[in-house]
Amino acid sequence: MRKRLATAWLVFFMTTSLGAGGCSLVLVDGPSTPHPPFGSEPDCTTLYVWPAIDTLWVGYLVYNLYSLAETPRQTFDQRTLGKEGTLFVAAGLLTWAAVSAGAGYHRVSSCRAAFNLDTSGPSTPRPRYGGSKPGVAGLELAPLRAPWGAELAVP
Repeated sequence: MRKRLATAWLVFFMTTSLGAGGCSLVLVDGPSTPHPPFGSEPDCTTLYVWPAIDTLWVGYLVYNLYSLAETPRQTFDQRTLGKEGTLFVAAGLLTWAAVSAGAGYHRVSSCRAAFNLDTSGPSTPRPRYGGSKPGVAGLELAPLRAPWGAELAVP
């Protein structure tokens, strides 16, 4: 009974791993061109949903690999894969999911960078540079304005 349960668990684990791992490789698209025209809409994946799902799956597979490593050898049926074969298959599925998560994060980051969608910077607007007067390193800050629109003098 125990061997049959272990074999059924292994079959369930392998089929769900093949179906759930690799979401990012299949469902995440990178940018079609590294420098798209300014103002164009993204034609690639901009959210980290699928790589995050793959990352959760990697955590689950790490837990299962540890559980399999701690399971006594007598639990496994030696006529099929045995303990070493089962560990090898589990490590292969873990590698597949980790590669998929890494590829997904890379594709989404490339898409966000190509379309300038990275919101990790400061939430306040950056100062505008430019003007006709030379300033520090040939740049000048935009003039300061009061809330009512009047330009403030800077000494």
